[in-house]
Amino acid sequence: MEQQRKRFRFMASWARLSERVGNQGKKLSDLRSNMNTGFQQLNAAINTLSNEVGGGSKTQWSIIIGFSSVTITNLAGFGFLALQPIEDNITQIREDAKVQTASTSTAIATLVDKMVSKDEMQWRTQRGVECRQRPSRRPGAAR
Repeated sequence: MEQQRKRFRFMASWARLSERVGNQGKKLSDLRSNMNTGFQQLNAAINTLSNEVGGGSKTQWSIIIGFSSVTITNLAGFGFLALQPIEDNITQIREDAKVQTASTSTAIATLVDKMVSKDEMQWRTQRGVECRQRPSRRPGAAR
């Protein structure tokens, strides 16, 4: 009984997998035929355009100018899209530098406030020497 269940589960899994593979194959063949049709239409359109441009003895300035303007516009758009992230990063770096400058200025001001001058250091040293030379007045100390 248990073996029949396992066999049934295996067969059901196999059937689902087989159906998926079959559907993928059908989708792939449909895609291939659609792409072939599309490429044939594109090839026909290019041949028609080539015949129209090459058929006249006159230079087709309107087509050349139109194509050039579209090309320049596309290049400008792609250039903008390529350079925009760099500009955004530079702006972010400048903002971070301003924040860092402010925190550095605060840290330096705090350091300057807590700094001891050379004169005060000499006074403190002299005072320490004087204190060590005085007799100790601790309780129980010999007088």
